[in-house]
Amino acid sequence: MATFLNDYIHGVDEKWQEIDILINNAKRIEDNDENLYNAICRSITVLLVAHLEGFAKDLVKNVIRDLNQYCDFSALPAAIKRTYCTKYLGNNYEKNRNYEKYMSKLIEKFEQTNCRISDEPFFYSKNKNPTGVSEMIANRSPIASYDGALAGHSL
Repeated sequence: MATFLNDYIHGVDEKWQEIDILINNAKRIEDNDENLYNAICRSITVLLVAHLEGFAKDLVKNVIRDLNQYCDFSALPAAIKRTYCTKYLGNNYEKNRNYEKYMSKLIEKFEQTNCRISDEPFFYSKNKNPTGVSEMIANRSPIASYDGALAGHSL
């Protein structure tokens, strides 16, 4: 079965070629120019983090696309449904005493209409000084946070 995630994974190597080029050049000049070598190594570190963050974000986006293509909303794990509903309800459940009631009604309505989910609720966007997509995904992603909620899924 072709999936968005499978297609994405097959194209990942191309994105990492930039890092390979820098590593090969760093090895070439390591003994000749210590300052340039150190600058290239620092550049590799920055580029590596950027690629990892982009990879993690694209990974979540492609999983969401696959879920939309192969699963009905009603078949999604509860954690994914709830996270998606925060797009409309927010995360301030402490300030809204009817939050759980609204959450249940929204999930029920989305199940009835077979709603397609988007990836925005799975990324934290209110941080004025973001620490990075990788940390954001670790904290908010259904894949990272819900301990195998997709483990039995047929994707």
